[in-house]
Amino acid sequence: MSAHVSSLLNRWVELDQGLFRQINQQWTAPWLDQLAPWFRESVHWIPLYVAMIAFAIWRFRKQSWIWILFAVAAVSLSDLIGNYGFKHVFERLRPCQDPELQAGLRLLVDRCGTGFSFVSNHAANHMSLAVFLLVTLRGFWGNWGWVAVGWAMSIAYAQIYVGLHYPGDALAGAALGACLGGLVGWSYNRQFKNSIFPK
Repeated sequence: MSAHVSSLLNRWVELDQGLFRQINQQWTAPWLDQLAPWFRESVHWIPLYVAMIAFAIWRFRKQSWIWILFAVAAVSLSDLIGNYGFKHVFERLRPCQDPELQAGLRLLVDRCGTGFSFVSNHAANHMSLAVFLLVTLRGFWGNWGWVAVGWAMSIAYAQIYVGLHYPGDALAGAALGACLGGLVGWSYNRQFKNSIFPK
């Protein structure tokens, strides 16, 4: 690795750590301390997923299963690629595992986690689903699809706020998820030209 590339990488790490400290330790509020740990938990969104699947099955019958399979594929791809294509390649320590960041760090969840930090799979998986919804359902809900993207970005931000990921991890995870969700959504639309959710 050249000295120039190494210098740029070190600068990026410094900026990433600095922004992490701002979000985790400075830009805080008691209500966010309560909301962020709850908001980032995937299990809390299970009722939303179940309601979405139930509505699709009720409204679109057999056609809905194809759409559901594509949605599951989008999230599964982002999870696998995030884990094995990034985390196990870069092996970046989480902020809550890094000895240099322990002073002042606020860990707002029960445990730090044993996995690596880059990329955030929470950010990747939720953004993959959000963009898949945006791409495949745009004829049904129009610009309201961006609410799903905002929801995914909020979960990515919560990962930083609670002390589990750096901003770079969350942004890279969201970008990965957006690309995969968009690709799978585009593939669905191309394969099944008539959306199951017509306008």
